[in-house]
Amino acid sequence: MDNEIILAQQSGKHNKFWRCKIEATGNGMWKYEANWGRIGAPTGSSKIENNLSQYEAEDLLHKKSREKRRKGYTVISEETHQKLHITARIIGLQNKAEWELVRLDKNRWVKTTEEQLLNPDVKPGIRIKYTTRETTHGMIVIDGGIVDFSNNPISTTDERYQLYEKAAQAMAETL
Repeated sequence: MDNEIILAQQSGKHNKFWRCKIEATGNGMWKYEANWGRIGAPTGSSKIENNLSQYEAEDLLHKKSREKRRKGYTVISEETHQKLHITARIIGLQNKAEWELVRLDKNRWVKTTEEQLLNPDVKPGIRIKYTTRETTHGMIVIDGGIVDFSNNPISTTDERYQLYEKAAQAMAETL
């Protein structure tokens, strides 16, 4: 039985998470702790219930988890939760983004793995696609700056450059 679960809902206008864990507190008693809110927000809501039996704590975790899944939440990993949190801090809480590791291969950016990036001959980057309202934007973050998907440098006056600077700041604060 997992003692912790993280769920997220990102459909439509939703961009929120729900996280719950249960743990033994001693003397046969258990604690239930849940927190939830908008992905990327500095604070959210929380609920703690103490002095539960193991059965009560597990039942509460499963009951609430099923309830959230019926509402469209899906299970995510801690790594995915952190990635979503950083992304939301970069592009704003109302917007959504996807990012992946890429490498330059014959003048094209292709998806890659961390292992492939260890090769010193590989030019690494991070492909970022983000949507603000109805418009999709994109860029590749590389060592020393950013380029568009065609590998052309992006000017410091371009709105994507300001996003790049926010990304660097958010990652530095989080890591």
